Amino acid sequence: LVLLLGATAASGLRTPGLRMASAPPSRTGVVKLPSGYALHYELVRPMPKTSQQRPPLVVLHGGPGVPHNYLKGLADLDYRSVLFFDQLSCGQSDTATPEDHSIPQAVEDVREVLKQIGIYRYHLYGQSWGGILASEFLRARPESEVGQRYAKDSDARVCLSCILSSSPCSVPQVEGVVNGLIEAIAAEHPDATDEERSEIFRRRHHSDTPSLPQPLVEAYESAGTVWRGTGAIEGWEVN
Repeated sequence: LVLLLGATAASGLRTPGLRMASAPPSRTGVVKLPSGYALHYELVRPMPKTSQQRPPLVVLHGGPGVPHNYLKGLADLDYRSVLFFDQLSCGQSDTATPEDHSIPQAVEDVREVLKQIGIYRYHLYGQSWGGILASEFLRARPESEVGQRYAKDSDARVCLSCILSSSPCSVPQVEGVVNGLIEAIAAEHPDATDEERSEIFRRRHHSDTPSLPQPLVEAYESAGTVWRGTGAIEGWEVN
């Protein structure tokens, strides 16, 4: 069993309160980072930058290394732009070297995405590892952006709210708990194969559906291998 942060959000069901509708319009593109790598993004329901009625939702996926596919249900939010992007080395984004990855670099990547797409006033949503990234991003904001209101002619980026979904405050604690759950399953099912134990773990603690939801299947199929899972952020805890 391998612990991957960023998988629990896709249960195969739409989030309560989100409206089912035909696929909304979207725009895809790439953000070229100063390092030369490119990040793939999708802006669902693009609106003029002058529209401030409902600021966009910026979505940070989990993993690290599990692309945004499993969070696409958030695109059903009515009359609001929703920005998804695949972080470095997963999904449709470029693959970097291990040395090019770090939490501070991921924070800078988020900032570059907002800058190049032209998002100044927004809501932030981080799922699992994405919540860690969101909290580190907000902590790293310059003083000019803390507690500021949106000003039309300002370059300051204003986060209006932040949602942390299934995000841990301690990676070592998560690993310890999960290892305990794995050991309990092994003791309860001593004759089961590793594959059978993995499926038991999934049904109990991950996704209680007959099979893995298709959005998660798609995300795992294009998951990264360079900077992946809790090993990539080993030892992280809220400071």
